[in-house]
Amino acid sequence: AEGYLFVSIVGGEPYVRPELLTRIAGIIPLNWVITSGTTPLRRLRNTTHIVSVDGANAESHDRVRRSKGLYDRILKNLGNARAGGNFPTVIHTTLNAQNYREMGDILTLWAGNGLADGIQVSTVTPIKGATDQTLFLSRDQRIWVVEELLRLKNQYADFLFMTEAMIRRLHPLHTDRLNPGVCNTAMWIESYDAAGKRIPQCID
Repeated sequence: AEGYLFVSIVGGEPYVRPELLTRIAGIIPLNWVITSGTTPLRRLRNTTHIVSVDGANAESHDRVRRSKGLYDRILKNLGNARAGGNFPTVIHTTLNAQNYREMGDILTLWAGNGLADGIQVSTVTPIKGATDQTLFLSRDQRIWVVEELLRLKNQYADFLFMTEAMIRRLHPLHTDRLNPGVCNTAMWIESYDAAGKRIPQCID
């Protein structure tokens, strides 16, 4: 009623409450559900599923996620969902110090397996209070990621759902200046917690 056109439903894990998710997805014209993909996926109105995949194979994904069997469950659940017809899906990979050199293999796999319409990429963001230093990318690693993604964009032009300008925004010359005060997401996207309370930004 207030004219909102887009909502990103993210957790935690939205599929923790699948019945509620089914009720609310589609109320707003365009919906993203950001999910681990490790539980059965539902066909939701006006919705694209953004599925987190953080490795080129089960070993690397499950190592980053610190739980065995997750990768195989993603493949199974996406296979079941996509077999039923139109099921818009984008893979989202967060590159970190453990997996950043796998990006080419990740793109090759998902561009060929028919389980996704494209891939988006982020780099790991240090979060206040986080203690796992093994995931943080060095400055040189972040620069390498940008150069590699620009190279891969030439090879996977339509499947890598990022423009060259978007890729360049992952460079330390840009990310070093980011904070909630200048973050477009924090400034232009209203964020709410699970109880419906407005919060300043999605990540501290």
